[in-house]
Amino acid sequence: MNISAMSLDWYAHLLLNMSRYTEAMRHMKSAYELCVRLNGEVHEQSVILLNDLGSISFTKGNLDDAVDYLTKAVVTGEKLAEMDDIASIHVNLGNVYIKKGLLDEAKKSCLKGWKLSKKTKNDESMGEAKLCLEEIKKLLTK
Repeated sequence: MNISAMSLDWYAHLLLNMSRYTEAMRHMKSAYELCVRLNGEVHEQSVILLNDLGSISFTKGNLDDAVDYLTKAVVTGEKLAEMDDIASIHVNLGNVYIKKGLLDEAKKSCLKGWKLSKKTKNDESMGEAKLCLEEIKKLLTK
């Protein structure tokens, strides 16, 4: 990613931390579009930016948009053999599905995230996946 795309990404995260979600979304979209223009869609940074767009959409309550961004991130990220963050993206998608009440889809996503994080020995992602699966289990036993 070049300096312009990095600057847009950084600024979007700053706005996000300030709860200025609409502006953060606009800058993150610009960072993504610039990254795709420079590196193509099938690039680790493009996938990470899609994940960020999904996270912002989730925070704003735009769950359908969040599913779209995160699904695209998963599909694209799975084409990259060395994509370390793919497990977390699966878990993020699972959390959106929980919020939408789609518990079967959530379980599939979080389980996939858990398996990938176990395979790559990523303890942080594995912890996120376990929390996601525990939440699903709690909701299913209500």
